[in-house]
Amino acid sequence: MKKDDILLLQTAGFVSNKFGGILLSGDAKLLYDAILKLIKAKFRNFYRQSIYAPNLINNEILKKAKYDVHFPHNMLNVFSHKKSSVELSIPPAACFHIFGELENKKITKENSGYLVLSSCGRFENNNIVYPFRLVCFSMLEIVLFRQSNKMDKLYKEILDHAVNFLDELE
Repeated sequence: MKKDDILLLQTAGFVSNKFGGILLSGDAKLLYDAILKLIKAKFRNFYRQSIYAPNLINNEILKKAKYDVHFPHNMLNVFSHKKSSVELSIPPAACFHIFGELENKKITKENSGYLVLSSCGRFENNNIVYPFRLVCFSMLEIVLFRQSNKMDKLYKEILDHAVNFLDELE
């Protein structure tokens, strides 16, 4: 990214904290809040519950999803100075919180669609490319549970909706 572009972002309140994250203030924070509100409203037909997830996740959830097997190099584990029986990580994606909530529960119409906002983190071999690839970031995901034969149609519907949403922003 060019130095002038970085300066423009910083002037708007979008500043790297030098540890792979972003600090938002001023206009950047106002824009973030406005876009989040707009996305929630525009995609409301696709989810039934909106969730703001915690900053940490139990490693058991990631192990059950085999995230630790496929992406062990991306995990950001949290350690305490005191011994604990619970191992925690910064979640690599927002959706993992839902998997933990729904474990051993029947999927019904009421719990079949979520909009999940979470602070997330991935080490990704320290491959930080400010402001596009960061260690710490916010993630907003639509998490849906449907019969597999209905997912392709729903995926296309959401993708078309997203394209129309972005066209409206122009």
